[in-house]
Amino acid sequence: MATAKITSQLQLKLAQPGLNFPLNEQDLILEFTHWRQYGPASNTWFGRTIGSEPPDKLMHTHFAPYDHAKLQTWLFYHEKKSYHKMGSTGYVLWANDPAHGDLLIDVIIEPDAHDLWTKAEKATLEGYLIVADNFCFNGTVP
Repeated sequence: MATAKITSQLQLKLAQPGLNFPLNEQDLILEFTHWRQYGPASNTWFGRTIGSEPPDKLMHTHFAPYDHAKLQTWLFYHEKKSYHKMGSTGYVLWANDPAHGDLLIDVIIEPDAHDLWTKAEKATLEGYLIVADNFCFNGTVP
């Protein structure tokens, strides 16, 4: 499996000083690629994935929580192989296409991830959907 690609928007976000996200760009790509290649048992950074069935092009995967108590629950579900229960309020947004591989589009930092589905964030969500569609259609990486 090829290494995941990353949008320029996400590159800039991950380079921001003081960003409250535990992985830098290289580590995010490495961990995500490893998770995609070897599955959920291989990695505790990523949990439940939504939107991974066609015709969905934009997927979101829950990211390990920062809160210690929530992280303990996360790790418990991982140990029990109950990956579908590994939810959080942080997401990694991504797209996959057999011809073009994986594209990491954005990370939404805790606790704001669930806001993406509100009416107020409709334009933001549509932007992510366009990025995913373009990547899946012709491999475009913005």
